[in-house]
Amino acid sequence: MCYWTADNRKLFQHRMLLYFTGLIAYLITYSTQANTLSINVYLKLKSENQVVFLIKDFNQFLQQKGLFHTYNISPFIYEHPLHITLYLATYKKQHLLEIMKQTQLIAKQQKQVIISTRLFLASPNGYVMLSVKRTNKLQELSNKILNSLAGLRDPTALVPEWAAADTKRVALFTQSIVSLSS
Repeated sequence: MCYWTADNRKLFQHRMLLYFTGLIAYLITYSTQANTLSINVYLKLKSENQVVFLIKDFNQFLQQKGLFHTYNISPFIYEHPLHITLYLATYKKQHLLEIMKQTQLIAKQQKQVIISTRLFLASPNGYVMLSVKRTNKLQELSNKILNSLAGLRDPTALVPEWAAADTKRVALFTQSIVSLSS
């Protein structure tokens, strides 16, 4: 399901700069196994950008329709950083320092990335995301992260609960495990 952020005849695009000084950040959560970590390597968006205003407008729309109360949800923008996930995987704890070293090295070499957005997407597992137009620069950065960290990934990791309800995500996790282990 998708919701246009403009009327159905017009797509809008907003540009924002992603600053890469300290931008590759880590969202680390402990998995059910004590010796593994789920690590999300992502671009953290600058706090003052046009997307913040879009999301606040969307949240205001949801508030006016009573959807926050109806579904007992709160806007993520206040609890989670605006970000673009580059690579999310499960790793053994012993690889944490190497993961940090690799991502910091890439971050130091990376220049600004400009992105365009156009619509909000509601995922089957309840997340609302703003779609990002694919660009060569963004794909190259994601590939750099993937190539740098894939060998450190835990090949025995299970598909996370948050992805289990989404068949596309399950396929991606399964594909990654198969391609890394071959």
